[in-house]
Parts: sequence; structure tokens; C-alpha cells
Amino acid sequence: MLKSISWSQFGLFLLLGAIVYYGWVAIRYYGRELRGFANRKATEKDPAEGAQSADAADTAQPTLFKEASADESAPELFKVMEKVITKLKSLVGEMTGKGIQRQELLDRLKAALAGYHHLKRTPYQVAINNYIERTCRTNFSLPLSEVDLEELWK
Repeated sequence: MLKSISWSQFGLFLLLGAIVYYGWVAIRYYGRELRGFANRKATEKDPAEGAQSADAADTAQPTLFKEASADESAPELFKVMEKVITKLKSLVGEMTGKGIQRQELLDRLKAALAGYHHLKRTPYQVAINNYIERTCRTNFSLPLSEVDLEELWK
């Protein structure tokens, strides 16, 4: 019986079996991700219908954060966050190695954040706070508490 099956037939059988098995695994365990991937591809192909399918894809995904405001979109806020972090980097670069006191550092950070209160209570505030906390800890050996970080935004 085994002499009637060639190696190419055996390889083809294994290949088809593997395709069926991994197809089942992909559908069973990664079905949502595959549907989301397919929705994104369809949106990229037809921009006219993209708004409708993007809305459907957005409602299928859970919302992690509330939108900051109706007049500013997320990409604009992201650019503002990048601008703030660039400003903070230059400020930290100026102060590094000068033996600056804690209160003076906090005052200068607060002044740098003064014009960006629209980022408060957004995910971007969390990212900026993480940057400030890590930078103060590594560059100035100054651990900041949540209260200190909250005071910077007032």
C-alpha cells in the first residue's frame, strides 16, 4: 500500500493538512483580529466607503479613553504633546548639571506646561507625566509623586 503513494503526493497531503489545521486555529483563536484586519484593508481600498466602514470598525472596538473635545482631533493633540515633550527636553537640557533646587525645577516645569491645559485629563497628560517623572528621576535624582505631577498642571 505504501508503495502506491509517491513522495510528492505525501507532501501535498501534509501541506493541505497543515493549511486546514492552521486555518482553523486562525479562525478559532484570532477571528476578531482577522475581521479587524479585513475591515482596515477594505477601508484603505475605497476611501469613499471608508468613513462608513471605519465607523463600524470603531463601534466594534472598546473605547479606552473619552475624546478630549469635539473641536480638536487626536492627531492634533498628539502633535501638541510632541511639541510639549520637545519643549521639556530642551528645558531639561538647560537645567542638567546646574545643581538646580527641587522647587525651582518644579516651577520651571509648571511654567512650561502653563499653555497646555487642554491636554489635561487626556491620555497625552499621562504620557507627558511619565516623561517628566522618568526624566526627573534619572537626570536630577528627584522622585516625583502623583501630587507633584498634578500640581504641575494647575
